[in-house]
Amino acid sequence: MVVTTAVENNEPIFILPSDYRRLEQAIDEYDQQYRRTLAGTAETTDISSETWHDNPAFDEVQQQAKMSLSQLRKFQAIKNSAVVVNVLPEEGRVAVGSRVMVSWNQNENDLDTLVLTGYIVPGSPEEEISTTSPLGSLLLNTQTGDTIKGNLNGRSIEITIHAVEPASEYFE
Repeated sequence: MVVTTAVENNEPIFILPSDYRRLEQAIDEYDQQYRRTLAGTAETTDISSETWHDNPAFDEVQQQAKMSLSQLRKFQAIKNSAVVVNVLPEEGRVAVGSRVMVSWNQNENDLDTLVLTGYIVPGSPEEEISTTSPLGSLLLNTQTGDTIKGNLNGRSIEITIHAVEPASEYFE
């Protein structure tokens, strides 16, 4: 995953203010989930005469705690590397925080609107794409009127940029 590599290399992860708030919310939720799961560990030791050996309920709770802690640490690392982008991008040029209207493979009738974010966090709307994703990387630093070619998922594509504007609601 591109974001994991950025975190491991101490590279900044650019993130919009609204996504930063969702990231903080995800951290809180995983922290609570982890604490609830650990609290349930004691209950599972009462299920068997042997408190930890051959106790599937205990094993399950331990596994859930490990998964919650793993997600919690991942999101905390992302938060520690996050650089919140507070400046609206320039109109006409694709950057973090841009709303981009595109058409695919010269089909002017098939327009999609995408919002470029630095990082996708839990609860992100479907139209958001990360600048670290293959599609986001192709779009980054292009401008209105550009047609770019690239490969996505092993397929050759052509994307035409019809409009680029700041997604100002992401900066509130």
